[in-house]
Amino acid sequence: AAGSARGVLEACRRGLDVLDDHRMTLGASELRARATAQGAELAALAQEASLVSGGPRRLLVWSERWRATVLTAPPTRPPADPALLSG
Repeated sequence: AAGSARGVLEACRRGLDVLDDHRMTLGASELRARATAQGAELAALAQEASLVSGGPRRLLVWSERWRATVLTAPPTRPPADPALLSG
């Protein structure tokens, strides 16, 4: 059981890393929000596996990882090109 929980946590870590990288390539805040929401299932799965295998400290680490992911989205900036601003 411990081996499978370790595998679940590793898969969740990799999945969240991929989603973080993908999210940073998106310009529209709606698309970034959607990419962030896709990570919610991975984060919940990692938190559940943490409770089973690692206890409260590991749960806190995963909770903080998810909180940081949600809060690190850069703000959307208007385009620098005046032609795009005039719409």
